[in-house]
Parts: sequence; structure tokens; C-alpha cells
Amino acid sequence: MKRAATLTVATAIALTPMSGALAADGAHAGTPVYTVKDSHRTVHLSVGKKFKVRTKVNSGTGYKWRWQKHPDRDVVRYKVKTVRKVVYKPPRPGSPITTTYKFKVVGTGTTTLKLRLVGPTSKVAKRIVLTQSD
Repeated sequence: MKRAATLTVATAIALTPMSGALAADGAHAGTPVYTVKDSHRTVHLSVGKKFKVRTKVNSGTGYKWRWQKHPDRDVVRYKVKTVRKVVYKPPRPGSPITTTYKFKVVGTGTTTLKLRLVGPTSKVAKRIVLTQSD
């Protein structure tokens, strides 16, 4: 029997669309997608379950999501990052960029994943903290 793990999704402060909000998109084929709406919620994920974290930022603002702390590879494995930029014709400055981080629960235990939104002055503007524990 596979043991379940708990994933807590939290942000240090509320996110706004212009400063790098998480996109409010749904899940594809049963894969949970965590967004700003999931902040401060706890969900239960079984070993083998995949999940995504989706961020959004407007290009040209100087803000970028960066890793602050990777999760413990024995509990949650980072699989891939995909980036999608909205292309307008004619081109528009500040087009939104959506980044999707894909993960898989590979074991039981507790781990924390942290992403931070860094601005043009290198000052941390926002943080996303995901904690998983069994």
C-alpha cells in the first residue's frame, strides 16, 4: 500500500498579477496545478502522484522567479520546467510569461520547496513556499 504525503502550499505574501502572480489555471488529466488560490491550503498526495506549480510574470518588468530551495529528492522530484510566452501580433511590450514546474512525489517524509520572485534591484519581492510531509 502506498503511503500518502501532505503538501502545504503557502505564499509569504499575497501575489498580484503585475508582480508575478501564479496563474489561475486548472489541472490537466488529473494532475493538480497549484496556484496562488492554493496558498495556505494542505492537500494529500500519494507516492507516485505528479503535480505542477504554475507562475506568471509580465516580461519586461525585470521580475523573475528563482529557486531559493529545491525539495528533498527523496520525497519530491523536480521533473521539468516549461515556459510559455503569449505572442501578440503586432508584438506588445510586457507580454505575460507562464512558467510551469512539474514534480513527482517519490517518497514519504517532509520537504520544502521555495521559489522567490526577484525584482530588478535583486531584492526578493515575493516567495512561494511548498511543504510536503507524510
